[in-house]
Amino acid sequence: MELPPVYPCSFCGKFRGTNFQRLMRHIRFSHADSPNFNIRCGIDGCERRYTVFGSFRKHVQRKHNEEFDNADVAELDQGDVNMDDHGLENVAPPADPEVLPNGLDEYFHNIDVVQYANPQVDLKQRLARLLLRVREVHKLPRTVVDNIFQEFKDLVTLNQQMSGLSIRSTFLQHGLEPDIGNALEGGLQLISAFEQLSTEFKQIKYFRESFSYIDPIEVMVGDSAKDNLLYVPLLQTLQVLLSHRDVLAQVMNGHAAHGDKLIDFCDGSLFKSHSLFGSDPHALQIQLYYDDFNVVNPLGNRVKTYKIGAFYFTLSNIHPCFRSKLYGIQLLCLARSEVVKKFGLPAVLQPALEDLHHLESDGISVTVDGVEYNFVGTVSMVVADNLASHGLGGFIESFNSLRICRFCLGTKTAIQEKFDSDDFELRTELGHNHHVETVKLHPTLASTYGVNTASPLSELEYFSVTSCFPPDLAHDLFEGVVPDILTTTLKQLVHDGVCTLGAINMAVKSFPYQGSDKSTKPIAMSSEMASFRVKQTASQAWCLLRLIPLMLGDTIPPDNHYFQLILMLVAVVELVCAPVHNGSTIALMKSKITDLLHMVRELFPDFRMKPKCHFLVHYPDLTLKYGPLSKCWTLRFEGKHSYFKQIARQTKNMRNICLTLAKRHQLLQCFHASSDNFLFDHTNFIGTGGYTISKMMLQQAVVDVLGDRLDGKEDVHCYKSVTVAGSRYEKGSVVLLAAREDLLHKFGTVELIVVADNEINLVGKLLITCGFSERYYAYEVDNGEDFFACRPSDLVRYGPMPLYKKGSDIAGYVVSKCYIVP
Repeated sequence: MELPPVYPCSFCGKFRGTNFQRLMRHIRFSHADSPNFNIRCGIDGCERRYTVFGSFRKHVQRKHNEEFDNADVAELDQGDVNMDDHGLENVAPPADPEVLPNGLDEYFHNIDVVQYANPQVDLKQRLARLLLRVREVHKLPRTVVDNIFQEFKDLVTLNQQMSGLSIRSTFLQHGLEPDIGNALEGGLQLISAFEQLSTEFKQIKYFRESFSYIDPIEVMVGDSAKDNLLYVPLLQTLQVLLSHRDVLAQVMNGHAAHGDKLIDFCDGSLFKSHSLFGSDPHALQIQLYYDDFNVVNPLGNRVKTYKIGAFYFTLSNIHPCFRSKLYGIQLLCLARSEVVKKFGLPAVLQPALEDLHHLESDGISVTVDGVEYNFVGTVSMVVADNLASHGLGGFIESFNSLRICRFCLGTKTAIQEKFDSDDFELRTELGHNHHVETVKLHPTLASTYGVNTASPLSELEYFSVTSCFPPDLAHDLFEGVVPDILTTTLKQLVHDGVCTLGAINMAVKSFPYQGSDKSTKPIAMSSEMASFRVKQTASQAWCLLRLIPLMLGDTIPPDNHYFQLILMLVAVVELVCAPVHNGSTIALMKSKITDLLHMVRELFPDFRMKPKCHFLVHYPDLTLKYGPLSKCWTLRFEGKHSYFKQIARQTKNMRNICLTLAKRHQLLQCFHASSDNFLFDHTNFIGTGGYTISKMMLQQAVVDVLGDRLDGKEDVHCYKSVTVAGSRYEKGSVVLLAAREDLLHKFGTVELIVVADNEINLVGKLLITCGFSERYYAYEVDNGEDFFACRPSDLVRYGPMPLYKKGSDIAGYVVSKCYIVP
């Protein structure tokens, strides 16, 4: 006999329903409120994806109405429906297996226990998640949410009363005894849920019990009520993180690179020689971050009062692609900067240091799926700008002292003339401890040694002050070296009559920015020589530097020494920011940095080499030590500041501002932690402009390159654009398919985006790489005829690259953000 169809859930992969109604109800009540809801249709091979259940339901109605029309059929009579402990329905076969028709016993045996939410699902949990989403994801003030909550409660109660009266009237009209209790049971449960979550106290209690909410602890460091800090317990945060299977898998499996490649901290020499990480690859690597930010107008008169010192952290055990999510960055401590300055960093960090000592010695235990895991860990590095790094490391915070580098003992005179790291004596742990003790006895020697005091982190067993403070590319390069050299060089070009400030600004304004460059395009600068300065944000400065050869390459003679200096600066930045390194690229980086600084000194004898210029000479050695320096810069951490600034603006509550910010942040983290998977899934994508075409309409060359991915398919689902892991691909996007030693890398232009077997396939034509243009510092490419097909995960460089057209002889020029490592 023909067995009934099975409807699997493409979101969780566990549910398999015996009719379409059950599948839709399961998705609606079990997954629709998940923080990372992203579901594939899957009906008749449909590859459309949705992040909102309502849109998914409408799609089914419009495109698969035969399934939707059948969704109201009566449920199978073969089995009993009963409730499990979580308020979910279980479908079971009849009690007597002998009454099953042939084949149905095996059919029911092969279907997992089918769970789906019915109207008696845990309404309290769903209501709690709704509260968190409305309040924290959309950043609404608590008073607004409370008003909405009360209005809904009143509406539900009123509806319940009106429904009861209507049912009673109908029953009495037909001479029946009204049994209203059972008919209104669902509504009564919802009213009860509203009552149980009616106050802030009840909500927090429920979040704590059901969603792993972690309360921030208010710690008093002085006698005044304002002398407080908010600390989020480190050990509890780690336990909640590791309770998620995907985070646990990242820690247990690791992501070390093969061969001599450097991709992350775990590939660097510091990790391999570390007394804890080198012997225990599963030890927790805590990447700490420290910085100050303002929650009020920086030009106002309350700047100092509401300047906040923030400590965040993330786990370096997690792959960098997952660490980039803002909710993957955890809050450790918030304190007003006045409190930090008044009582000192040791007092502010004392609660965290106690937890870190415990983590180093006793560790933490986590039980997942009945298996207990034990982890120890420590601080792997501290990410911060130079001022914060020096303050937290105990180094002198004045960059006019005799010794200003936390990596070496070079003097402020030596850094003006020496541009090779071999010319400087590096700091050592033994020497640094001696300097600290000497300065304690003779404070006037602080400038001589470049040391103020011992770092509060030095009391940790595995922490080394001279090894755990990496440089920060964002501040050193894009807010230091790049604008300084560009300003000096462009001024000289104007002075020599090669170009004008008006022409430079016109080139910046009128340039046809493509792809991600549109969102980071630089702004015009001053048109007066006296006030001219390249003053941009870090991302804008990076964009300007990469594109300035294309902007000005046709107006400046290619052999102009100042233009050559700009090209040398582009080459250095491209190498330093590379996401992957090996021995060859590090040697090349060292050579280029030395050449750049010598060239600056030769062309501009009076140019003052700031400490940020000197830090560059250490970058090759530090890359070997920490892995690619782009994996430990501050830009992503600073993105966390914007969240707190938005909360401060929305709540307009400055009384005990740190408590407000910490509590709201923890509620947001609680919402994300309520999902089964904490990390986002790279197989998920968001598509726009979906459409379906017949396989017969595709060019044969496209069918050939897709190969067996289209086997058995008559129709092919396509998108106009898709976003995968934060990168947006669309028609015309250029992707890097292969890297070659001769720099004739293999590029392709996307022409079609096909979804097959729930996977994105980028289909397009290969580009012919003609060579590398030194003048434009870009790859010169032309159109080819051969087709390609690949998944985004197969690309050598994740994400699209901009293609800029210049003239009509070739297709254009591909500009890479970073050096492409073969």
